[in-house]
Amino acid sequence: MRVRETKDCALIAELNKHVHKLHVELYPTYFKPYNYEQVKGFFENMVNHPQFVFFVLEAEGEARGYSWVEIRKHSENPFKKAYTSIYVHQISVEEGYRKRGCGQHLMKAVERLGETHSASEIEVDYWIDNQEAKRFYEKNGFIKFRECVHKYI
Repeated sequence: MRVRETKDCALIAELNKHVHKLHVELYPTYFKPYNYEQVKGFFENMVNHPQFVFFVLEAEGEARGYSWVEIRKHSENPFKKAYTSIYVHQISVEEGYRKRGCGQHLMKAVERLGETHSASEIEVDYWIDNQEAKRFYEKNGFIKFRECVHKYI
């Protein structure tokens, strides 16, 4: 297995299909059905922003997963001190390659990126019904820091 950075929008859009499908299944009210061309167009814009980094995990000579992360520089203000964090927008591994260490390889690449940018933390959020994500992040040492709630009106 190896992890590398990429700006290949077509590849990212293809690898996004797995996590997008899960989001649609869990929350059809919020997520539109997967549309490759629209997703590819979205990522074409994202890869040109320097704060966004895309990692691809290759196993058995093929791309099997990816992560989309953002380097966030938080400015000091009257309430908070300044800090840098790495925010994980998405991480996804093909179903047949899960529970084989692929996700850990992607997270190690994210951690190295954080070290390179002197980030103090890696931030992530996930949908509450995504129990697989919850277990993955707990296994990788993530702890709850804040909770976000909402109310339907």
